[in-house]
Amino acid sequence: MKQPPRLAEKFLKWFVAPHLLESIQGDLNEKFNDDRETVGNKRASMYYWREHGLKVGS
Repeated sequence: MKQPPRLAEKFLKWFVAPHLLESIQGDLNEKFNDDRETVGNKRASMYYWREHGLKVGS
């Protein structure tokens, strides 16, 4: 199983409140793995960054 982009994961740890981090990471990782199966690794990584920005910006 391929992992989501490491840098994006670090940004999450910096910007998301600790009590929300596990839930948000779980949602993003689940979506990443679903996307990876349907659109491939590269596009799944791009989508992950996009979703990551939307979650942190909210």
